[in-house]
Amino acid sequence: QNFGNRAGVADTVRFSDKLRAYQGFFFQQAEWNLNSKLLFTLGLSENFSGYEVDRQIDATRKPTGLQSRKFDPVVIPRVALNYRMNAFSSVYGSVSSGFSPPTIDEVRTNEGSLNFALEAEKGINYEVGYRLGKEKFNFELIGYYLKLEETITTFTNANGVVLFRNAGSTDQKGIEATVDYALLRNSDGFVRDILLGTAYTGQFFKFDEYAKQANDFSGNDLTGVPKHNLVSRLDLRTSIGFYLNFTHQFTDKIPLNDANTVYQESYDLVNMRFGYVRKIGKFDLEVFAGVDNLLDESYSLGNDLNAFAARFYQPAPTRNWYGGVKLGLNY
Repeated sequence: QNFGNRAGVADTVRFSDKLRAYQGFFFQQAEWNLNSKLLFTLGLSENFSGYEVDRQIDATRKPTGLQSRKFDPVVIPRVALNYRMNAFSSVYGSVSSGFSPPTIDEVRTNEGSLNFALEAEKGINYEVGYRLGKEKFNFELIGYYLKLEETITTFTNANGVVLFRNAGSTDQKGIEATVDYALLRNSDGFVRDILLGTAYTGQFFKFDEYAKQANDFSGNDLTGVPKHNLVSRLDLRTSIGFYLNFTHQFTDKIPLNDANTVYQESYDLVNMRFGYVRKIGKFDLEVFAGVDNLLDESYSLGNDLNAFAARFYQPAPTRNWYGGVKLGLNY
């Protein structure tokens, strides 16, 4: 239900709907070990989905009643091949198609408007990867290319409501890399654990074919997606109970409109937490303190894309400190 707003108090009902969304799938997969090192996988799924909106009250006096949208069943194949190089590493490749219908929240927005013309996203994804896992060291590298049709993007109207629309086709090329290394793990010394980790994401996403009225955005960067994102962490634990968690995240600049004329600037987000943990009889005691956004960066965790009247930004907190005490009882 949606109500009018009279000085912060709910007024009369504007819209009242009964909503029903359904989704189901049938999935089967077969695997063949062609030899001791080569594994072939074939998967096949069929998806069924749809939704209904039974509008019972409409203060705008538009016709009420039941409206529905059903998506025809879609068969989605997947083929993958994995080659085991040795006991610690392997390479793999896969080709898969995808089908993603709009959610009920995208069709019936939170202020009551209905969009039954929204089409499902359809795409095909090519992926190759390499994995290495050996005792204290783990590494994974993935490259992919996703060709997506009827990409669903967002925009904000004059009332600040986030709405959804199809934006033609997009080319999404990406690379993901993760490295984890245990410098120390369950050591007998004063410092028990020193764990290091880094994850990089490169997202080179562009509109392939996207024309809106007189504007042609084909070739522009996909709205709301940074090209580079890097997250690093350090976790340290001592034998007497002191610990330290440190994380650093770099986020590249982000296009905020389809025309690529407005960007959020890149930023570095640093968080740190320090604490002490000790068991006292049947109790677990933890005392901790930390800081978020140590560098006092100006950034946003939820930009409004294609916002009306250039209202793009939802500022996140600046530098802030916290602390606490936790006490748990062991039975």
